[in-house]
Parts: sequence; C-alpha cells; structure tokens
Amino acid sequence: VMTLVAPSPPPLGTSMRIQVRTYEREQAHIKHTAIFGLIRTRRLARQADFDDALFVDADGKISEGTTWNIGLVRGDLVTWPQAPMLPGVTQALITQGLAEVGMRSETVPVSIDDLDRFDAAFLCNSATPACPITAIGQHPFAPSRDIIARVQAAWSAAVPQPV
Repeated sequence: VMTLVAPSPPPLGTSMRIQVRTYEREQAHIKHTAIFGLIRTRRLARQADFDDALFVDADGKISEGTTWNIGLVRGDLVTWPQAPMLPGVTQALITQGLAEVGMRSETVPVSIDDLDRFDAAFLCNSATPACPITAIGQHPFAPSRDIIARVQAAWSAAVPQPV
C-alpha cells in the first residue's frame, strides 16, 4: 500500500473540445495503473487539435473520458452514460446534490448518435467539478454558465467529512 499526500491538481480547463475515440478500458470499473491506452488516446486527440478524448465502444456507445466522467444535460435532467466505466466520486457527489439545485439525474445507455437530444455537456473529476464541453467531435454545444453553475452548486452541496 502506498499513500501520497500532495496538493490537488489544477482543473482540467475552462472549456473542452473532445474527440470521440473508440476505446474501452480494461476492467473499467476498477481504478488501476494500466493506463497506457487511455494516455495514448488522449495524446492522439491532442495531436488532432482536441483537448481530450471521449471513449465509445465499437457501436458508438459512450462510456467516459480519459480521466473524467461525462454528464449530458437536457433541461433540468443530467444524463450519465450507462456503460463499463470507472464511476467517479465527483459524479456521485454531483448526483447527490442535484435535487438541491432543482435538477435530477438518470443513468441510461447513450450513443454518440444521441447527442442532438442534449442542450449541454460537461466533464467532471476530482480536480474539475464541472467543465463545459463545447464540442464532441463535430457536434457543438453552446456553453451554458447557468448549467455549469448549477452542477458546481450540486457538487458543493456535499458536506465535507473529516478523514
């Protein structure tokens, strides 16, 4: 067992353009060190002038980003993709706090072909409670400060617990 104490990493960004990449993490539900594939996938996305990569399976079913979860928003509903992925702590905290900000969530299969159904998209991880996604591949999303502020407020609704 190794324990590391270090300052938090900086947020991933203030907005992100995401490339769709066919990739499935090995044992996706387990946090592990076999990350060569996801780092390579992120690098390929950046070489193609994107900020990061979104993983889809061979059928176009969305799972997660390289080191983050994705939330898709329509009205007051946050949709989390149902697929093999590493469920994030930040994702769970946001979900728990959504009622506090007048929103709700669902977890359902989402295909890349479903993007037109959504008004906005955001990514989240421990360093980035909510960052707007401005494009997934060629599909643009207009950044909504209101949606991001509400998602951040949902995350902030979690009461800190001493360790």
